[in-house]
Amino acid sequence: VEARLAMVGCWGNLAYLAGGDTEKNKAILAELLPAYKWLEANGQDNPRALWIIGGMQFAAPPPYGGDISRAAATLRRGVALSWPAAGAAPEVPAWSPSWGGPENLMNLAYMYSHVPAPDRAAALAYAEGAVTAVPEWHYVRDILLPQIEALPVAVAAR
Repeated sequence: VEARLAMVGCWGNLAYLAGGDTEKNKAILAELLPAYKWLEANGQDNPRALWIIGGMQFAAPPPYGGDISRAAATLRRGVALSWPAAGAAPEVPAWSPSWGGPENLMNLAYMYSHVPAPDRAAALAYAEGAVTAVPEWHYVRDILLPQIEALPVAVAAR
C-alpha cells in the first residue's frame, strides 16, 4: 500500500502539472486510474492512503473528483485511523510509517477554506490541529493559517 500510494500521489501531481494538455493527461490517467482504484480498494485502513484518496476526491475534476462531502469523510477517517499510531509506544520500529494524521488535518483545513462557501471555524480547527502536531510546517503555519484567519467570520443566525 505504501508504494502504491506514493505512485498515485506522484501521478496526481503529474496530472496537475500537465494542466490542460489533453494528451499528457490521457497518458497519465492511463497509469494512474488502475493504481488509484487498487488503492481505494486496499487502502481504506491506512491514513496515508486516505490522505491521497481524499485529496483526489476533492481536487481531481469530475468524474474522478470534485466531491467535497466524500473527500471530507475520507480525510476524517484518515485522521481517526492515525490516532493509534500517534500514541504508539516508542518500541515501534523507526522505519514503520506512522505519518498521516497531520496531513489529513492539513487537507481538511485547505478544503474547508477553499470551497465556494468556506467554513472558517472548521478550517481553523483543522489547521490548528495540524500545526499543533507538526509546529515546524511552514506551509500550514505561515501560509494556510493566515489565509484562513483572513476569511470573514460567519455571522451567527438569530
